[in-house]
Formats: sequence, C-alpha cells, structure tokens
Amino acid sequence: MDPIESTSDVQPAARGTLREAALGGGRWVAIENLFLQGLQTVTTLILARVLDEDDFGIIALILLVNGLFVLVTEFGLGAALVQRQERVDDVYLATSFWTSLGLGLIAGGAVAALAGPIAASFNTPEATPFLRFGALALPLGLATSIPSSQLARKLRFKARSLVKMGATTIYLVVTVVLAVVYDLGAWAVVIGWISRGTFALAASMFASRYWPKLKYSVEILKDDLSFNAGFLGSRVSGYLAKNADYWVVGRFAADGALGQYYIAYVLPSMIRQRITLVVQQSLFPVLSRAMSQLDRFGAAFLQTLQFVTLTTSALLVGLAAVADIAVPVVFGSKWISIVAPTSVLAFSSVFDAQVVVARVVILSAGKPMWNLVLGMVRVAILGVMLIWAWEEQTLVAVAIAVLVSSVLGTVAHYAAALRLLRSSWTPLLKTLLPAVVPSLVMYGGVRVLRGLLADRITIDIIELALLVAAGGALYLGTGYLLHRGAFRGLYGDIADTLIPGRGKKRQRDDLTPEQIAEREARRAARTDLTPEQLAEREARRAARQRGDQ
Repeated sequence: MDPIESTSDVQPAARGTLREAALGGGRWVAIENLFLQGLQTVTTLILARVLDEDDFGIIALILLVNGLFVLVTEFGLGAALVQRQERVDDVYLATSFWTSLGLGLIAGGAVAALAGPIAASFNTPEATPFLRFGALALPLGLATSIPSSQLARKLRFKARSLVKMGATTIYLVVTVVLAVVYDLGAWAVVIGWISRGTFALAASMFASRYWPKLKYSVEILKDDLSFNAGFLGSRVSGYLAKNADYWVVGRFAADGALGQYYIAYVLPSMIRQRITLVVQQSLFPVLSRAMSQLDRFGAAFLQTLQFVTLTTSALLVGLAAVADIAVPVVFGSKWISIVAPTSVLAFSSVFDAQVVVARVVILSAGKPMWNLVLGMVRVAILGVMLIWAWEEQTLVAVAIAVLVSSVLGTVAHYAAALRLLRSSWTPLLKTLLPAVVPSLVMYGGVRVLRGLLADRITIDIIELALLVAAGGALYLGTGYLLHRGAFRGLYGDIADTLIPGRGKKRQRDDLTPEQIAEREARRAARTDLTPEQLAEREARRAARQRGDQ
C-alpha cells in the first residue's frame, strides 16, 4: 500500500476545516437519522409484540439474501457518481441509472428463481413466496441510488433526508396497519419494503429533477471500472463480515434461533447506525469534493473519529450495562434469552462505528481496494472464530466471535488509515482515550446501581429510566473531569450539527485578524472585488441583519 500524499503527523484542524463542512452538511442527515430512529423503534416495538419468532426468521432471511444480491450487482455506481471529480453530464447519469436498474432486475430475477433452494437450505421452505415477492425491492433500491447520489453530490442533504424520512413513514404506516389490523405477519413487512422502495424512487427523481434519458455509453463504465471493482469487492467483504454470523446461526441453531439472533443484533446495530450514517452520508460527499486538500484528511479523520467514539461509547456501552432490563422492557419478556448476546454485540458495535470512519476516509481518497483488502482480513478472522462458535452452538459464542473480529478488524483499519496519512499511532490513541475511562466508570457504576435497585423498584421502566439517567451522568461527569477539552468539543460539535448557523458564527468569532484578512483576500479573488469592497458589502449585510432583528 502506497500513501496517497506526504503529510506530517496529524494535528487538530482549525475552525473552518473539512470537519466543519461535514458537520454543517450533516445537520439534515442528523435530523433524518433521529427521525428514522424514532420511527424504526416504534415499528420494532409493535412488530416484536405482534409477530412471532418464525416471522422474524423469514424477515432476517430476506434481508440476508437481498443484501447479498444487492452487493453483487450494485457495483458502486452511486458512490462513483459522488466521488467523481470530472463533470457529470446527461450521458453519465443515464448510463449509471440504466445500468443500476438493469442490474437490479437481474438480481431480482435471480432471487425469485433461487428462492426455493435458498429457503430449503435454511430449513424454512415456507419463506419461498416471501423471498420472491421481496425480490421486487432490489431493482427499486438500485435505481434509487442514482438520483439519491446526485443529491449527495450536490450536497443537497435536506432534500435527500426528506425523501428518506417520507419513505420510512410510508413503510411504518403500511407495515403496522397490515400487521396489526389485518394480521398478515411477515407479509406486512415485505409489502412495507416494496411500498418504501417505490416512494423513494419516485421522490428521489422528483427532488433531484432527474429524469433518465435514453442514452448510454460503455466507455463511461470502463472509465470507472477500477473504482467500481474496488468498491464492489469492499462491499462484498463487508457483507460477509456482517452476515456470516447469520448464516452460521441459520445452519446450526434450533427453531426460532435466527429470529432471536436478529433481534439481539438489531438493537445495538440500530443505535450505531444512527450515528455512523450521519458520517457516511455527510462526510463522504464533502471529502470527495475536497480531494485537493488531502493534507487535511488526517485532522478530519481524528476529529470525526473522536466525535463518533464518544457518542457511540456512551450509548452502546450503556446498552450493554442495562441489557438485562432493557430487552424485556423494549421487546417483551419472551425475548429474555437474548440479553447476553445483545450485551456482547453492543460492545462489538462500538468498534464497528470506528471502522466506518476509517473506511469513509479511505474511500473518499479514491482507495476502495484498500477497503477490500481490510474487509477480507476481517472476514478471515471472523471465519476462524465462527468455527469455534459452531462447536459451541450458542448465540453468545457467535456474538463473541463477532466481537473479536470487530476489535481486530478495527486495528487493521487504523493501521491502513495511518499509513495512508503517514501519521503515527500517538495522536490516534490520544483521540480514543477520552472515551475509555468514562465508559468503564459508567458500566461499573450502572451494574452496581442495578444490584442495589433490583429488589427496591418493582416497575421495570422506572428502574430503566433511573439507570439510564445515572449512566449518562457518570459518563459525562467523568469525561468532563478527566478530558474537559474533548467533551467540550463534543458538546460544540453536536450543537454545530443541530443548530443552524451556530457553527458558522462560532467559526467567524474564532478567526484572528490575519485569518479574516486572508479569507477576504480569497473571496476577493473569486468575486473580482477588492478586499475593501468586500468589507463594505459585509458591513451593509450586517446592518440589514441588525435591522431585521
């Protein structure tokens, strides 16, 4: 592996860096994910009480199969559109769209044709019709990736997020009505997926003002072949690393175990994805548009990594600490058997979140092959651990196998990212340190308090609320005492992301007179105005704003 550019050891970036652009652009992505978190939580709570374990087993199988076929056929066309540095014209967009739609139709047809043998291999022949109907989601999803990526390329995060929120709302309404009112079981979820995909495609095309033209160019596909191949390979390896455990559980476990493992995995994964999706959807387009600033990638990597680590550690380590009471409260008492694997998978998700940051930075630098190699390393580690889990034949053993592969895979991604940036391990470890001690204090304190409250509070939801409040206070209090700068930065980052205009205002307030003069000179060069003319224009604008207030 060759570094992309020579850089010194990474130092914290000043305000106005790529991190600020990513946080500002990620505001709507954050709103979107908070909204989706709420809707998906409501949906999961309702379905966990309405559907049985066999229904969740069918749902997990469809997700597993469709996910594999999407990875094999997606070919990274949407990501290539976002990362592309050259001008994107109608021919490029049309070629990407028709190729994606064609691959989706091929994938859907393959799933429909192989549905019977696939269902039989998991000892669930009753899943065959569900797999065939669920295959309709494949062409819808792949076709949607192009207009959605066009919105990301233009940094139109608001429109992109509104489309996703609308599609998820459609899914919630359709699924809950069909499951609760008409008692359709797993069919309710599958029909909800198709409804969501149809709405997302139509809304994405409308929002991006993109209507595919009847144009096509094989040369365009050839130009992006190297990037696409690397992206495809990295996605396939990532899929294997994320789903090999499902295959093992589906093969050795008893009836209902696949559904149990799905529920154990979904809660920590859902929490982690609400944060990492913000990074993926906002940081990738921003960095891809700033390829000429590769020397600043290191600062963006470390600052984003610290933000993700501090937030996910608080939520996921906290989940592991309260899993024995949170699982029955959230999903019902019938899921009490998944407490242990849920706790282990929560710790695994902490490391998975860190991997996402490294992978985004590597992909933004145009190095998808690096992610492919790293993904295969993780798959190899997971494969070895799953051999042990197969012998144990318990869900906890499978979860431990996933945890070990996550930890070692994270170390490998760190090594690659630091090599890419020609940095050392010292700044990386300093970035991660503020999350370690507060997480340990929070976990230990919550477990001790859990033992003290066990016989004194009989209402589980009240006890859970007290434990969550205590855990949050321990984490934030310890972190602020030991690592005040990091935690103050965390509060500022969250506020900059969620409060419109706050980041830009704080950015202006932090500038020195020399930085202000330099910025005005750059703006003058872009607008053909002198610094004095720009200063006069800024003064008039400030006066108007004071008058409006």
